[in-house]
Amino acid sequence: NKTVIAFNTAIDMVPTDPDDSHTDFIQTWVSTSHPTASSDVVIRGNKAIGPANPKRLDSVPSIHQCVMVEDKGRGGNSGGDSTGMKNWLVISNEFGDSWNQCIKNDGVDNFVVTKNKFVGSSTRVMEQASGSGLKFHSDNVIGDGYGSIGVPVTSGAGPN
Repeated sequence: NKTVIAFNTAIDMVPTDPDDSHTDFIQTWVSTSHPTASSDVVIRGNKAIGPANPKRLDSVPSIHQCVMVEDKGRGGNSGGDSTGMKNWLVISNEFGDSWNQCIKNDGVDNFVVTKNKFVGSSTRVMEQASGSGLKFHSDNVIGDGYGSIGVPVTSGAGPN
């Protein structure tokens, strides 16, 4: 809780063939083995990029998702804290991923995405599997490598 992940750089962070592993820049979930729900989280000013993998080949050492979050009972997880994840701010990052989505939110309430630069080639920028209060602001910059944004866009700038 009250975690800040800020100003990290990961360029070509996967050094070899990832095979069928799931390579994510930031990943958290609630389960018996990870029992605490992550709330009041800020992800700010990070740069996590590539390499590009628009064909999504297992042999290319690319980032599958830049942010992946699953609350209790989501994504096949069970056990852990029942208070639920809430209040995430993803702001002023540069993300370059190459698989299904750059950001996956599965269960976090009040999830805000603003002032980011997306330079990847995933199917969509974001997937909101569950959770309420998502705000994906129009001040995010989306590169042309994505198939779609994937979620509704909130007009205007988000918080600082």
